[in-house]
Amino acid sequence: MNAVSSYVGKELEWVQPNIWKREYVLQVKENEERPASLVITGVFKRVVTVSGFGGTWIFTKPSIWRSTIDITESGKALPFAQFSAKKFGKEGLIQLPKGERLRTVLNVWKGKFSVLSDYDIELLVQERVIGMKRNAKLLLLKESNLLEKYPWVIMLVFYLQLMQNQRSS
Repeated sequence: MNAVSSYVGKELEWVQPNIWKREYVLQVKENEERPASLVITGVFKRVVTVSGFGGTWIFTKPSIWRSTIDITESGKALPFAQFSAKKFGKEGLIQLPKGERLRTVLNVWKGKFSVLSDYDIELLVQERVIGMKRNAKLLLLKESNLLEKYPWVIMLVFYLQLMQNQRSS
C-alpha cells in the first residue's frame, strides 16, 4: 500500500460502484488504483468501516443528540480520536492522540470541505460532484505527518460530506 504522501497533487475521486449499496471507494483518476474504501452499515445506529493505507477504522456516532463522531481502530473497544462539529457543522475539530488536532471547514455554497492544520495550512480539499457514481473530488495539497499517521482523516472528511448531503436533501 502506498503512503498518503504519494498521492499529493494527484486527482482522486470518491466513487460508489453500486448505487444500491452504501459502499464507496477512493480511486486515483488517472489509473483507477483504489487506495481506500468506506462502507456504511446500520440504519439507526450507523457504523462506518473505513479501510485503506494499511489500516481499518470504525466511525460511530455515540449519540443522536451530539454532533460528535468517535474513531476506533478495528478490533479495539475504546475510541482514540474524536470529531466534533461547531457552528452548525460549518466548522469542526478533529482531536487526535497526544493533543494533536486538525480543523475542518465547510463552504456550503461551493460544496467544498477543507482540512487545516493548527497553523491554518490547507492540507486537503474535497469538492462535491453531482453524478450517478462519482460523489466527490479530492485533492491532497501538502504532505503532512498527521495525514501519514492518521490516514482515516481523508475518509472522515468524505463521510462528513455524505452526512451534509443527506441533511440538505
